[in-house]
Amino acid sequence: MKKQTFLQKAKVTNYKEMKGHDGCPSFNFDLKFDGVKICNVFDDSYGGELRIHNYKGQSIEDIYKSIDEKSLNDDRLLSPKLKYGWKISLDLLLHQVREQYIFQKEDKKGILVGDSYHYCSIIGYKGTIENFLKKYKDGKKLYQDIIDEQIKKGKNILNKTYLKNLGFNI
Repeated sequence: MKKQTFLQKAKVTNYKEMKGHDGCPSFNFDLKFDGVKICNVFDDSYGGELRIHNYKGQSIEDIYKSIDEKSLNDDRLLSPKLKYGWKISLDLLLHQVREQYIFQKEDKKGILVGDSYHYCSIIGYKGTIENFLKKYKDGKKLYQDIIDEQIKKGKNILNKTYLKNLGFNI
């Protein structure tokens, strides 16, 4: 199975966020794969790896081992000189599943800020961006100012495509 197939079949349920130790929120969710509840994933935001608890008779590690290794190479980290890639770990793959869930759920609520694998916060105003733009004539300028400020601070905007589709400059 390819990584993309895994990401399509993996679904987050019972997602909860709590105040975390290291600034980003800690989180907890159940992971379903092909409709079967496989494991619980917990990050206490205290550094280190995710805590994964498999449900009876299930193993996320076995599913991970069945993913084609070439599809787990992170192409962004390939080195032309050294000709090797970096294999995405199970932890990082589960972070990608979480990000996929958050983007689907949170994309329209505000500007998603974080790093490559971690969403840290949503910056914006009450309600969806689209409703805010309809309600306030200077809404586009207010959001554009937030975007510009985050970029100036060196923050990574995670929902660029959505914001560009609304006409924002990123």
